[in-house]
Amino acid sequence: MTTSDELLRAIGWGEELLQAIWNDAEVPEGLRAEARQLAQTYPHNAESLKYLRTNARTDVFPPEVGNSLERARLLFEAVQQGGLGSARTRVDVLFTLRHFPSRRWAQFAVKAVRAGRLDLLFDAPTEDCEANRMPPKHLETKR
Repeated sequence: MTTSDELLRAIGWGEELLQAIWNDAEVPEGLRAEARQLAQTYPHNAESLKYLRTNARTDVFPPEVGNSLERARLLFEAVQQGGLGSARTRVDVLFTLRHFPSRRWAQFAVKAVRAGRLDLLFDAPTEDCEANRMPPKHLETKR
């Protein structure tokens, strides 16, 4: 199970990972372009999600946030499954995906917010991967 802090940290790392992918010459240009474009709509420093944990009066989950997270997950999975990018990028993808929102998390979040059950947002399952629990070095200082 992923805690709210782990989830939000992974989302924050996602922003940095998008930049790493678009700057990685070992990633195919199509995926690099997608990372550049996606970074424009990605929630910066997980601020767009922190309010869900603290604002019980919110009744609408921003669809642009959910869409960005879903698209980012697909991009990260494509890089991971293809074994693409530098060794550093591959490690960063592995650690970011460990607690990154699972597929359809955004749809689940909409229902949880509308039901007034914000606690459920952080009990939603995430897909674990087998990995050492230490974060990548350049992401470690950005907590």
